[in-house]
Amino acid sequence: ANLGGGGEEGDEDLDPSQTGEGASAAAERPRKAEPRCPHPSPPNRFGIPAGYRWDGQIRGNKYEERWIAARHRDQEKRDEAYKAQMEGI
Repeated sequence: ANLGGGGEEGDEDLDPSQTGEGASAAAERPRKAEPRCPHPSPPNRFGIPAGYRWDGQIRGNKYEERWIAARHRDQEKRDEAYKAQMEGI
């Protein structure tokens, strides 16, 4: 089924996209390690680590800390309510 015109029958075997030779060459090349931040990053609500250029100085209004503390407080209240409910049974 040669639709391209005046080629030979063996031309289909020479197509590198069909054999995958180009993809294997890129896979064999070792990747460089991505730079990582040397400072411990504080927890945030999205779980995103600090960028490698961060200098370790927190320049926020402590919103993340208050948000995480509020989540912990709410979870503690739910746990205490559950324990009190289970003791009553």
